[in-house]
Amino acid sequence: MGTPNGNNLIPAFLSPPLDNLRITPPLGFTAFGPGGGPFTVASQTYTLKNIGSTPLNWSLVNTSSWLAVSSTSGSLNAGASTTVTISLNPTANNFLIGNFSGNVPIANKTDGMVQNRQFDLYVGNGGFETGDLTDWTLVGSTELNFALSGDDVDVAGTAALPGEPDGVFVHSGLYGAYLGEFAWEGNLAVGSLSQAVATTANQQYLVSFWLTCVPYQGVTTPNHFTARWNGSTFYAQTNLGAFSWTKLQFVAPATTKSTTLEFDFNNVPGAFGLDDITVERVPAPVFQSAALTVGIIRLTWSSISGISYQIQSANSLSNPTWTNVATVTAAGNLASTSVPVGSALMQFYRVILLSAP
Repeated sequence: MGTPNGNNLIPAFLSPPLDNLRITPPLGFTAFGPGGGPFTVASQTYTLKNIGSTPLNWSLVNTSSWLAVSSTSGSLNAGASTTVTISLNPTANNFLIGNFSGNVPIANKTDGMVQNRQFDLYVGNGGFETGDLTDWTLVGSTELNFALSGDDVDVAGTAALPGEPDGVFVHSGLYGAYLGEFAWEGNLAVGSLSQAVATTANQQYLVSFWLTCVPYQGVTTPNHFTARWNGSTFYAQTNLGAFSWTKLQFVAPATTKSTTLEFDFNNVPGAFGLDDITVERVPAPVFQSAALTVGIIRLTWSSISGISYQIQSANSLSNPTWTNVATVTAAGNLASTSVPVGSALMQFYRVILLSAP
């Protein structure tokens, strides 16, 4: 097959398409920053030029709530150019911890060709895509706990965990957190990784993360892993066996304007992998429909996948006594259940979010 010519191949990949609408630069932007900002990139200005010999019309579509565009359409005479700025809007400052991706397709409406620009926003470094532990406070050894690239052959000349490829500590993207704090000189060392996020009192939050336990020579114990929200423990396990990437998620309320998410860990023979941490506000569920058949009412409401909801009923709204009639774990952004109507002349229903996973 011959030897690839990188000097020619890379420009070919980045070269603009064969379209009279020339858009530069050829890529979107990737922004990093803590919850509330500031972010490493706030905007990018693009030049749209008509390199053809006849006029053309162009338009773009912005479907991301956290992006703003300076213009959405226009016309260009032959040889003319204009600029469009795509930037983060204030919504981006409301994100807590998470990764977000958006696309802005820019179309030459005259010939029908579309060129896409992708924009990525990494808030709070929940996926460790900065390549380090930026935005997190580490208590423990930096030689035993660090962000690890999936394509690294080794760290400092050796594998991060002897006998295991570094890629097993990355769930998605390029990086994951390697948590290998262990006892030494007779002391049971405990590492912790924490980050404070801006919260609203009495608001529910969804905390989720991916975790794996990787053994050393087939052994994982002793170990422990604890997740805390504002000092309250919502996940704590000791002497975990080896397991592949597993998603854990919990709903927890905030009581103050700043809440700390903390992970405590120790893995004496092996190491934990931690990745794709997210913290987001949980919207209150809202009924979307109610369908009544003979003796049965089917209720449908807005939901978040993996979260449990409880349906309650009462015969009166004057000093009501609510009775649990169903508990449902949502599988998507809509959840539903069917319950008996009962013999009461009137029946009222409500759906509540359960704070337990």
